[in-house]
Amino acid sequence: MKIHTVEGKKLEFNDENLVAVYQEKYRLYDRFLPHLASYLEGTVVDVGANCGALTVAMGVKNPSLEFVCIEPEDKHLQHLHKNVLQISNRVQVDRAKIGTQYKLLDKVIEQFEVKDIGLLKIDVDGYDWDVIDSYSFSQKPPIYIEEDFKLPDQYAKYHAMNQKLSELGYNNIWMFDNFGCLIGFTKDWDMVNTLNSYVDRMKHGKSQVTMYYLDLLICQDQDVHNLGEGVMSYISA
Repeated sequence: MKIHTVEGKKLEFNDENLVAVYQEKYRLYDRFLPHLASYLEGTVVDVGANCGALTVAMGVKNPSLEFVCIEPEDKHLQHLHKNVLQISNRVQVDRAKIGTQYKLLDKVIEQFEVKDIGLLKIDVDGYDWDVIDSYSFSQKPPIYIEEDFKLPDQYAKYHAMNQKLSELGYNNIWMFDNFGCLIGFTKDWDMVNTLNSYVDRMKHGKSQVTMYYLDLLICQDQDVHNLGEGVMSYISA
C-alpha cells in the first residue's frame, strides 16, 4: 500500500497504482473531471472507480454531488471504501462487473434508485463499449468515456459504439488525450474514428507514439452550453 495526496486528502492506493507517478509527470493527468465537478449536479455513476481518487477529488470540488462507485476488483475495493470516507458526499459502492454478460448498468441504476444521473463515467480498460451495450439509456446523461482498445477486436467494438452513441443523440464531443489535454470539440464522430485510427497505427509500431488513447466527454444538445463552460474554464486555468 502507498499514500498519495489528492485535493488535500491522503488516499490509499495499492502498490501497482500509478496515479501518483502520472500526476507528478503529467500536469493535467486526471485533473479534468475534478474541475468539471463544479458544473455538475445529481449523481455521478462511476463505472471502474478504482481506488476512488477521482470520486474524492470531485467530491471535494462539489460537496453536493452524490456518487455510485462500481468496482469489481478486491485490490481496489479495500482502498475505495476507506478513501471515500474522507468526503462528506453520499457515496454508495457496488462490487460488480458491468457488461452484457455480467451485471447490466440498468440494474445498478435501479438498485441504487438513481433518478438524476449528472455524469456517467466509464473506465474499464478496453471494455467501455460493453458497458454502453448494457445500458438502455432510460436517462441520457453526459458521459465521460475512455476509448482504449488493447485487443484486436476492440477497435471495431469502439467504432460500433461510436455509431450507436451518435444515433442516440450524443453528437457534442470534447476529445482529450490520455494525458488530460484537450484536443478539441467536434460534432462529427468521423473525427473521433480518425483519431482512433491514428492511435491504432501507433500501437502497431507505424509511428512514434504521441498518445495512447482518447478520453471523450459527450452529451446531448441540452447539456452542451453548461459543459462547454466547464471545458473552457479548464483550458483557461
